[in-house]
Order: sequence, then structure tokens, then C-alpha cells
Amino acid sequence: MKKTSLNDIAQQLGVSKTLVSLVLNGKGREHRISEDVCNKVLALAEKLNYKPNQIAKGLRTGKTNTIGLIIADIANPFFGKLGREIEKEAAILGYRVVFCSSDENPENSAKQIEMLQQGQVDGFIIAPPAGSEDQILSLKKSKTPFVLIDRHFPRY
Repeated sequence: MKKTSLNDIAQQLGVSKTLVSLVLNGKGREHRISEDVCNKVLALAEKLNYKPNQIAKGLRTGKTNTIGLIIADIANPFFGKLGREIEKEAAILGYRVVFCSSDENPENSAKQIEMLQQGQVDGFIIAPPAGSEDQILSLKKSKTPFVLIDRHFPRY
């Protein structure tokens, strides 16, 4: 089944894709789009179960609203509960969380940081394993936002 696009909504209503985008992004009134047209766009989007393309939005805004969480072991009750609370608080602020377990291995942690950076996460929350100081320094130098949890490195 094909995912509903802005174009699908625009074609069905006989309006432009730009108009649909403005309405769905809450900018209809600001662009003087009538309330009636806004309501039609919103109703059809709901009927067709429209979901925004987060990848396209991320390319346009430079933000993915995604946080990379790297913890020692997701199976550990401490980290599991911590991850759940982080996920709940992030959701309130409109963020998603991608979970990774380093297994206290700095090589795993390095691979996960690289993978998450390629996925364009907006920042990290990391329980850094021993031996990962250079990874943290690299994040700091790249001005990538991060927070260290459970332990710290005095130099950072």
C-alpha cells in the first residue's frame, strides 16, 4: 500500500502541494488560506492517514528530532528504566529516541556513534564505556550536542 503524499491530498482537493504543506505545518492562517480550505485539507489528511515524511522534513530543516541513546546494556534494569524515562520526556518535546547498547565496549560505542551520526541524530545521550574518551572528545570538537550519563570523564 502506497503511503499518502502531499501531492495525493493536493490532487484530490484541486489545490497546490505548497498550500497543503502550509496547512499541515500550521501556517495556513499566516498565509491567508481560508479556514474552510484548511479544514478540508486537515480532514482529508486525516481520512487518508497522512503521515509526514520525517526524512524529507529533516533534509529541509536540518533537524531530525531524533536523539541517539547509547547505554551499556538495555537488558540491565537500571538502563532499561532510564531509557524508558528518557524516551517519555523526549516524546513530550517532540523527539524520538534511537537506543543502542555498547556492552561496555568502546569499539561498539564508536560504531554506534558513527551509525547514529550518519542517521543525522540531533544529539546524543551516552553512558560511555571505559576507553571511549577520544570518542567524546571528537563529539565535543564537532560541536555535536551530547550528555554523559552514569559516569563522566573529568576533562569533558
